[in-house]
Order: sequence, then structure tokens, then C-alpha cells
Amino acid sequence: MVTTISEGFRQFRTNLEITSLQESTTSSRQQNVRDTVAEDFEVLESFLTGSYRRNTMIAPLTTADIDVFIVLDPKYYTDQSQHALLSSVMTTLKKRYPKTPKIKPDGQAVTITFTDFKVDVVPGFYRTGGGFLIPDSHLKRWIPTDPKKHVDLWSASNKAHHGSLVPLIKMLKCWNREKGISSAPFIWRS
Repeated sequence: MVTTISEGFRQFRTNLEITSLQESTTSSRQQNVRDTVAEDFEVLESFLTGSYRRNTMIAPLTTADIDVFIVLDPKYYTDQSQHALLSSVMTTLKKRYPKTPKIKPDGQAVTITFTDFKVDVVPGFYRTGGGFLIPDSHLKRWIPTDPKKHVDLWSASNKAHHGSLVPLIKMLKCWNREKGISSAPFIWRS
């Protein structure tokens, strides 16, 4: 039984952690998704981004998503092909996951809704001057972003706060979820 505020917060933090089995499942599934895209596209680089990469993903896993960033060869880039690129990635993923009921383009990503969690696949290209360009199918334009810089900033901030920023963010995410407040992702613009 929790008897102090400090113990209460420690227990709250513990309850938000994903299990080692869930960690293993998310790890293998995101790698399978990356490998699947690489079967049909020339991938220059792929990496994790979002809450999974920043260690701010919280349980239950059914409310979580894994963000996979795929850097493609520039031969797939054209000024007006944002929706077409996302559709091509979707087609590739549907070949690998034909029984997954929901795989669809969703703004800047292709979202795969598995029964236990979602995976967002964000295709992009290296950007002159640094960072990346990702498609925005709603606005029909390319958005500059730099998720690697975002992770570096989060890591530095967490370190500057002696490792307490990440647990605080997890608690705030849980609070927002319980209050019905969307914690929709935002794009880190450079």
C-alpha cells in the first residue's frame, strides 16, 4: 500500500511502463515493417521516432503507436506526389499484412492498425541543408522536419533535469488520456 506522495508517484510511473513482452513485440513488429518497405523501395535509412524513440510511450499499448521513419532514394520524389507516395507505401504494407483490417494513409504517414497497437510509417527524403522532407497529403505539399534533432533536444532536456523529464511527460500523457485530451503528434519544423 502506498503511504507517501513520493511512493504514489513511483507506483504511478511503474504502472505506465510497457512490459518486456510488449517491448519485444513492438521491437520485432517495427523491424518487420521496415524490412517490408525495403522489399519494394530503395531505403537509404530507417529509424524510430516519436514516443517510442523518446521513451515516452505509455501503457496500455493499445493506445500507443510506433513511429517508423523511412528515408527513400530521391528517385521516388516529385513535387506533386505526396498522396501517390503514401498509397505506394500502403500497397507494399498490404502485401505483407493482408489480414490486417486497417492500413491507410493518414496525413503524413501510412498507419497500420494492428489489434494491439498502431505503427505509423513516415516516408521521407533527405533535405538540402539538413533534416528531411515528408509528405502532407492533406495540404498537398512537402513538410520540412528533423525528428533526429527532436530526439537530441528531448534527450538533452531530460539529462538537464536529471532524468525526471521523461517520467513527468509519461504522467502528463496519462493524465491527458484520462481527461480525453488529444496528445496528437506535432511536426518538429526546422
